[in-house]
Amino acid sequence: MALRLIDDLFWNDEYISDLDTDGKCLYEYCIHNPQQKPHGVFIVSVDQIALHTGIAVDKVKILLEKFDKAGKVKWIPEQKKVWTKKFLLIQMKNPTWFKGVIKALKKEDCTLVKEYVKYYNDLNFWKENNVDISELENQKEQ
Repeated sequence: MALRLIDDLFWNDEYISDLDTDGKCLYEYCIHNPQQKPHGVFIVSVDQIALHTGIAVDKVKILLEKFDKAGKVKWIPEQKKVWTKKFLLIQMKNPTWFKGVIKALKKEDCTLVKEYVKYYNDLNFWKENNVDISELENQKEQ
């Protein structure tokens, strides 16, 4: 299990500060839950999220839909999968970690990988961090 720290700036984010208590708790859970993988994607049922957070199942669904619509996460309910967008931006970056990100992405379906690569390309993330994503670009073409 990875040790993750909470950035103090998390609470200053305008989107976060406008959420109710359950929303803040759930968004924090999307970043720091025990199923989280290095690439910011995790698989968990809504029931399990409710159990972990104490938030009612119906409200978890409403909040995940809200986060998805706002572009904060991509929720794929039929796969019980959540991708926490901008997850890579709040991690301590090093070459070993980047290898873990690439390895985890290779296990994802091509549709998600394509969207993921584009999302971080648009943020200039790969280039700024000198990360070779050619393996992922080849995967998405298959």
